[in-house]
Amino acid sequence: MATMRILNPTAHRQSVLRPLTPLTPQISRLGLLHNSQTDFDRLAAALPAALKAVLPSVTMGLHRKERYSSGAPEALLRTLYDAYDVVLTGLAA
Repeated sequence: MATMRILNPTAHRQSVLRPLTPLTPQISRLGLLHNSQTDFDRLAAALPAALKAVLPSVTMGLHRKERYSSGAPEALLRTLYDAYDVVLTGLAA
């Protein structure tokens, strides 16, 4: 599993460029976590078609949390962790 670093937007810029983790064809299961923001439905509808162009054999699932202002329940996080290779969340259209 990859680790994400959250950067401080007020910090000084790093002078050394670091490579991003490549998006590889080994991703076969991708989950979308709907954050319940009002415009997310448009993004959730458009994203699968856009990703199919890059990852044609990927299977996708959409899950929804109750409120955008609160975290996902532990049971939902466990389901996402167990069922998918990658989960996209926290997106707004």
